[in-house]
Amino acid sequence: MKVFVSSPAGVRVYCEVQEGQSWTVFLARHHQTPNENFTRSWQDYKKGFGDPEGEHWLGNENLHTLTGGETRYRLRVEATNLQGEQRYGEWRVFRVAPEDNRYRLTVQQYNSSSTLGDGLNYHNGQSFTTVDRDHDTHPSTNCAVVHGGRWRGRWGVCGLVNPTGPLDLSDPHQGPWEVMSWVPFTRGDSGWVKLSSVTMMVIKSED
Repeated sequence: MKVFVSSPAGVRVYCEVQEGQSWTVFLARHHQTPNENFTRSWQDYKKGFGDPEGEHWLGNENLHTLTGGETRYRLRVEATNLQGEQRYGEWRVFRVAPEDNRYRLTVQQYNSSSTLGDGLNYHNGQSFTTVDRDHDTHPSTNCAVVHGGRWRGRWGVCGLVNPTGPLDLSDPHQGPWEVMSWVPFTRGDSGWVKLSSVTMMVIKSED
């Protein structure tokens, strides 16, 4: 079940209610007409964009306000591949640093009961990068130009998850690393898997 509420900062947010728990959604991707453009500027990702009832990004400043304090937050990611198979992943610690620290990501303590692979571990501790602010470590390109706004990868590679990449279900010749995708999609597997939808959401930790 989904509900729409106003956050303490006055931002209208979409919450996913599961088993009596209300998760705040900060990224929603799925096929719609037209699809939202996620190849955007630093200011767009800072403030947020899209429609909470459709595809959207809540905003890095809102994410920092929500998760950057004393209260710990958990992360849940739900992803579906092009064949309709669904996976979920949970991490017990999720935090976004302030803008002067480039909205650096902390994502830790992957839940071993998850069915979605821990591709986010590769992005832990990394800065956010956009088309106009290149904070990634790739030696020859700005990863956000191809993949949309993202927390950078390590060791000169763009990364292992691409939830903000273009959503193109029609081109079989397009590499999965060029579009919305995740690796590993299934724990223990390897290789990029294209996605038809992905949701990323947070909730206050119970411990």
